[in-house]
Amino acid sequence: MDLVRSHYAQIAGGIRWHTTDRAKVGDIEAIHNFVDYLADHPDPLIVVLETDQAIMRRSKEDVRRHSFMALAKILHEIHSVDLLVYERRRPGLVQKLDDASAAAVRVALPSLVVQDAGARAEPLLAGPDVIAWTLRRRIIARESWFDPFTDVVKMYRPEGSRVDAMNKIGR
Repeated sequence: MDLVRSHYAQIAGGIRWHTTDRAKVGDIEAIHNFVDYLADHPDPLIVVLETDQAIMRRSKEDVRRHSFMALAKILHEIHSVDLLVYERRRPGLVQKLDDASAAAVRVALPSLVVQDAGARAEPLLAGPDVIAWTLRRRIIARESWFDPFTDVVKMYRPEGSRVDAMNKIGR
């Protein structure tokens, strides 16, 4: 894991990584480097895709909480993960909501260690950020950023059943 962390930090240039910010300043080469690295080193790449329209009509925070709980359960029960590190958001209400979600995961899955960390402190958090950004760009704008992941990503519905990524988001 230390080698992967080192690679992520190297690609990020030793600074906090946020893919949206890199795209806004035109640092496309760094994004490509991250996409290429992740596609070549899928360890594995897990995505939870919410498709239930009733849930999707809820607030963004409700959907986030629902997806976070589902991801934690899938990682722990299907992929035998026993440590889940999630990105700490800005202090205030959103961090309190995340703290409550993490507490709920700890109760539901007591053998899973759940820890928050800042993106500046933990370079490994850049990987999920890149995956989420590329998938969002695929769904919203039909851009090809996600294409290198189509054969390596494992996509799930929140209840744990697998989803054929390309049939769900389109080729």
